[in-house]
Amino acid sequence: MLSQTRLPPCNYRRSAAHIRRDSLDHWIIAICRRGLQRQRSGEVDIEMQRGLPYVFSMAEPFEAERAGTEMDWLT
Repeated sequence: MLSQTRLPPCNYRRSAAHIRRDSLDHWIIAICRRGLQRQRSGEVDIEMQRGLPYVFSMAEPFEAERAGTEMDWLT
């Protein structure tokens, strides 16, 4: 599936409880076109750079922060 999404700035997290409840375990490949997103999973802290592909698993807990203006990304 290919999706273009525009999202407002916000903080969110995907906890182990969320993972157990919804059983989503797929991989996401995202390309940030506008805005800024930082994501932490375990000891890994990543800042999405515009135009670069970013890969993460929905099977792992994470915390994310979208900052600045509206975020526009392809997934």
